[in-house]
Formats: sequence, C-alpha cells, structure tokens
Amino acid sequence: GKKVEQILSFYKETWSEEQNAKAGKPDYIEYDVGPWKVVSKLEDGFQTTVQVIKINKTSAVAVVGMSKLLEEGEVAEKPAIYVPEGSEVISVLEAVDSGSPSTTLLARNKMSKKANFERYFSHFSSKGWNRVGGDERGQTNSALIMKKRGSELNLTFNRAEGTTEIVGVMTR
Repeated sequence: GKKVEQILSFYKETWSEEQNAKAGKPDYIEYDVGPWKVVSKLEDGFQTTVQVIKINKTSAVAVVGMSKLLEEGEVAEKPAIYVPEGSEVISVLEAVDSGSPSTTLLARNKMSKKANFERYFSHFSSKGWNRVGGDERGQTNSALIMKKRGSELNLTFNRAEGTTEIVGVMTR
C-alpha cells in the first residue's frame, strides 16, 4: 500500500549515497518476506533492517532493528525463538517496547506450511507452552498463538513458490 511505500521511500532516500554508486556498491537491499517488505543497509559494522507491513487501508507498521555484524571467528547467538533444522534465518530483532522485551524472527525453509505449524506446535508444547489461538487451515498462510506464564508467541507461516516464510514475535 501507499503507507508501506512511503516508509520504505524515506529509508531508501536517506540511504542513497553517491559514493556507493561510484564504487559499484548498493546503497541498500530490498526483499520481501511473506507479507513484509524489507529494506536493509550495511554500514560501519552494523546492519540496519526496516521491516514494513500493511495493517489496513490507512495504516502500516514498521519494525526497525540494528544488528552488529559478527567479527571473523565470532559465532552468532542462537535465536530466542526455535528454528527448525534446515531453516534459513533472515533476521532476528531484539527489542524492548514499553519495558517488555520482545524478539522478532524472520526465517524460511522448504517444509510445508503444515509441517512447520506442527513442528513449532510440538516444540513449544513440549516446553510447557499452551495454544491459545491461530488457524492452520489457511490456503497460503496459517497462524499459531501460544502462551506460557507471562510470555506470548505469535507465529505466521506463509507458503509461496515452494518456500514457507515464518514470522515469529515473542513477547516476555
């Protein structure tokens, strides 16, 4: 929608630099993850990622995160949200909003939507989480909502072109 493009345009214009064009380097990269539009920039050892999703006809939500790039030999921390073996982790954003920590995971894999749903449900159920919502029957997407004590996990699975894209948000 228009709001999504306005947000993305702001970052793309802000990040456009003549010296990158002259050096043959991109100013930023753009890609889609399910319903999310993403623009990302590498600069000074950090990756800034802006993820935008249309909420309704007049609104969009953007999640902006900065990640320090790993130094040679460093090993990435395991994401706070379970990721099935064989999945590609696109981004993990840790945030604190209104005093509550959250983790947003974007990942994808070749498993079916149903297989992903079942793996996540089985994994979190075995850890004491309870299903409180969601629907696995969608044609191209499904959702799973689980809770455990003061934590909540919202997962969506979107199937397109032989790949399932996973968006997970865990609040604590």
